[in-house]
Amino acid sequence: MRTFAEEMRLRHRTPSVRLIRHEVVKATNLLARELRIEPGEEILYLQRLHSADEAPAAVEEMYVALRRVPGLLEGRPSAQIEKHLAERCNVSLDRSLEQIEAVTATLLQERMLNLNSKAALLQIVRHQFSGDNVVIFSGTFYRPEAFPIRLDLRRH
Repeated sequence: MRTFAEEMRLRHRTPSVRLIRHEVVKATNLLARELRIEPGEEILYLQRLHSADEAPAAVEEMYVALRRVPGLLEGRPSAQIEKHLAERCNVSLDRSLEQIEAVTATLLQERMLNLNSKAALLQIVRHQFSGDNVVIFSGTFYRPEAFPIRLDLRRH
């Protein structure tokens, strides 16, 4: 499990992240199911723009189950949510369940990532856990050339 920044540094690129939007919202039925919480519970919504070498590389939509991270909202909001989970809330993410697929960019994603119309994106939907609890449910939309997937597969 690596953050976007860790992955970019391994590729000898300079990462950055910018918080575009954040707000506390009520969990819809879908989000409650994904986060394994009750519908209507307060969750934190974040939208972040990830860049590599100052070029937009990915847009992320993230939902955080606030009851599992008390203290997260204290202080200024930050784009470095994983760092703040560890420092402010003493919560470490130790497992991630991920689904990867190709999707067509929305108009907003095209604008944020400087793409042509109907561009393909690599979408990674994640459930990030601390122990048995889902803390974060997110979807990250990558420019395909910005995030090639490399697998090391072995037969056992």
